[in-house]
Amino acid sequence: MRHAGPGMRRIVDLRLLGASIACLLLGSLIYVLLRAEPAWFVPPALHHPLATPEWLRNLVGALPAAVHVIALSLATAALLQPRSADATFLIAYAWAFANIACELGQHPDFSPRLIAALPDVLDRLWLFDRIPRYFAEGSFDFLDIVAALIGALAARLLIASFTEDPPHAH
Repeated sequence: MRHAGPGMRRIVDLRLLGASIACLLLGSLIYVLLRAEPAWFVPPALHHPLATPEWLRNLVGALPAAVHVIALSLATAALLQPRSADATFLIAYAWAFANIACELGQHPDFSPRLIAALPDVLDRLWLFDRIPRYFAEGSFDFLDIVAALIGALAARLLIASFTEDPPHAH
């Protein structure tokens, strides 16, 4: 791999990518260890929730929504390497909007119509074949929407902390 010299950028910002992966692992651990029911993407054999008090499960219940927005925002920033606060804003809130759209898709008033409108081709594509089940079996939670917005704000702050130029010694 060629190293970036002065004035050159890497193809991927490895610090942001590493932070993204760490966030994804944290979110996955929350799903595997603290959720009473397995998430749609967690194989039942890997789901081993800890015996935790209900208040703790409730406290961290919306955390994966925030962590998801943070992780995907960091990964996107690692690839795109935004140079402005506006670009960082767009990255973070685009992922928050995607999370909010998926959360709204789980609402009982929307999910039946949404599932009926999905194209049949999704049934034949790996991972995409789980989308109808996600909307049918997911549970709408307004706190997930709030958490996604908080996650976008946190992502903006994290991206800025990773991408600001360090002060130069004179």
